[in-house]
Amino acid sequence: MAEPITPQRSLIVPNTGDLVAAWGTSALNPNFQTIDALFGGVTTISLSSATTLLLTVPATTGIWPGFLSQSVNSLIKFTGAQTGNAVIQFTLPGYYILHNQCTGTSFVQLANQSGAGNKIGAPPGKKCHVFFDGTDMDYVNMPDPGTAYDFHTNTTSLPPWMNACTVAPYLIKNGATYSVATFPALAQYLGSTFGGNGINTFGVPDEMNRFRLGVDTGTTARVTSLSGINGTTFGSAGGSQLMQTHTHGITDPGHTHAHNAQRLTSDLGVAASAPFTVDQSAGATINNAFTGITINNAGTGTSQNMPPAVVSFLPLIKT
Repeated sequence: MAEPITPQRSLIVPNTGDLVAAWGTSALNPNFQTIDALFGGVTTISLSSATTLLLTVPATTGIWPGFLSQSVNSLIKFTGAQTGNAVIQFTLPGYYILHNQCTGTSFVQLANQSGAGNKIGAPPGKKCHVFFDGTDMDYVNMPDPGTAYDFHTNTTSLPPWMNACTVAPYLIKNGATYSVATFPALAQYLGSTFGGNGINTFGVPDEMNRFRLGVDTGTTARVTSLSGINGTTFGSAGGSQLMQTHTHGITDPGHTHAHNAQRLTSDLGVAASAPFTVDQSAGATINNAFTGITINNAGTGTSQNMPPAVVSFLPLIKT
């Protein structure tokens, strides 16, 4: 007869006395193989065109089917050149490690079989630890809400795997306003510092084409004296995204250079071509007087005095 199974990973639970002299084949051996797969099993799924794929699960009758299901493996690896988005559906709750090795611009989405609950994307090129509670998919190893992520990319929009998430794991720091209900953890950190009312809405910092400054936690506003921005207050901003044309003026109010030169004469009786000697008995003063000098360095473009810089990343903040 069929044996009962555990509710999470469908391990066979032998009935007392039901499998006399047959436990090793009908129950214990399959269980040990499943437990082994949960700790170190690897299954590979090849993806190409757009598809929706339901992960295989153990038999729910308590009878060993003779092979391991995809859902009981510790690591699920995705490979292939994607030309369309793939949706991977989960049934069994628990921890999973996903390794997205696919190429292309499409995403791999991790979702509940029923279509309900939170969905997330599998980041390409890395192993990602996730947990499925039977309804919602969520990341296990993401950074703390409010931390910065400088995403080096060639686009100004979120990557496809982030767009595959029901709730965005990161937001672009462009000064936009969001709902507190959607991102409660991030809203708690930011409040109304960067926009919104801090109750129903909140804003993120605007770092578009701007240098970022760390808050001054000292007793003296060191940043203020250097930049004109109040460095002790979160959200303080200033300056211009374009350096303005300007002039540096230096004026010399005038001064005199005095030179005391001895009169040069020729020795009497010596030919004119002979060397001159210095007559110590007389002298002359030559004055070189300046009435003033002005040196101007006038800026001629919007990049005057701009430090060396490069635009290389999309500024994101963890939700």
